[in-house]
Amino acid sequence: MKTAVNGLGLIGGSIAKELNRQASPFEVYGIDSSELHVSKAIELGLVRSTLSLDEAINRCTQMILVVPADKIQALAIDVLDRIGAHHIVFDVGSTKDEICKTVAAHTMRHRFVAAHALADTEFLGPEATHLNLFRGKKNIICGAERSDDDALILVSTMFKTSRICLINLILMACMMPSSGPMISAEC
Repeated sequence: MKTAVNGLGLIGGSIAKELNRQASPFEVYGIDSSELHVSKAIELGLVRSTLSLDEAINRCTQMILVVPADKIQALAIDVLDRIGAHHIVFDVGSTKDEICKTVAAHTMRHRFVAAHALADTEFLGPEATHLNLFRGKKNIICGAERSDDDALILVSTMFKTSRICLINLILMACMMPSSGPMISAEC
């Protein structure tokens, strides 16, 4: 499966590293506005190559959005405007309510999965990536009722087969209730 990771810093680079780590069905390509991140991601073998957004949409069927919170809403709309029914887009940003509201009325919302892999470190950039960043962590999928079943299955399977997370928490709304998720399932 050809997958583009848009954002090759700590989180995106670690996801790319996990997807590339094993004999998996993933061919991982990268997108980043930072030339430093692009060159480091290639040097470190995080991605096969880097692509423009247009090239990634033409070549890949999955796109993971891992850009800063202040840019993710505009990027999500831009990507959803360009994709077809065979694409699946998901983000791992932390601002789920804002992202979900931004894409709510989009005609391709059903091809989008709002996710948040709970992992971080004090280090930044592609050089800080590591294979175990997500081990034992949770992945929250929000607004699952608005995403197509095949998109949810692919994202959950991607997290499971790459061992990015331990548990998928599936929420039936974009805002996380104070009592926690409504449905919990192991990856």
